[in-house]
Amino acid sequence: MAVIALTQEMGSLAKDVALRLAEVGQLAVMRNEVVDNIAGRMHVPASLIRRLREGQAGLVERLSTDKEQIALFTAEEMFAQAVRGNVVLRGWGATVLLRPVRHVVRVRVTRPFEQRLAWLMDHLGTTHREAAETELRRSDQAHASRMHAVFGVTWGDPCSTTWCSIPSTSRWKAASSRSSRSRAAPSSRRPRTRAPPWKAWR
Repeated sequence: MAVIALTQEMGSLAKDVALRLAEVGQLAVMRNEVVDNIAGRMHVPASLIRRLREGQAGLVERLSTDKEQIALFTAEEMFAQAVRGNVVLRGWGATVLLRPVRHVVRVRVTRPFEQRLAWLMDHLGTTHREAAETELRRSDQAHASRMHAVFGVTWGDPCSTTWCSIPSTSRWKAASSRSSRSRAAPSSRRPRTRAPPWKAWR
């Protein structure tokens, strides 16, 4: 039962990695269903969940949204996806949440800052390097803050993942092959604690 969890950061090409892994390993890819499911359960617009995750929500939105509820629903969605198996999970703290599950391959996908910046400038169709750099650093800071606030971890901690630079196609294939041969141990399916999932695996 293959489960591969990838990190997500702006300009890392994690989306491309996920699609390639899915193609090589014949796996499903988690797309927008997590946002939609969480928003539906909380009875809020999906756009609000996206703004909160990206650090773009306003003060009133941040103060009026139940962050513990988001964390709980996020954990439940990740676990549900992992239980179904044969899937590539990208972002949403999956590499941290699924850390105790031994058959899950957890990978941080990253690129040098300059390459990520060049990607963002091209993506935005801009030549304003300073503005693009500000946006990239804002995104990184929002991501690090969210990971620390929700999961109590330091973003980039190598203990949370196996590192993967881009490009490294052979690494994608190797990870997919290892994961597809893996089987979920009975202990992987048993709950280890009654504590809320975003606190249990700190």
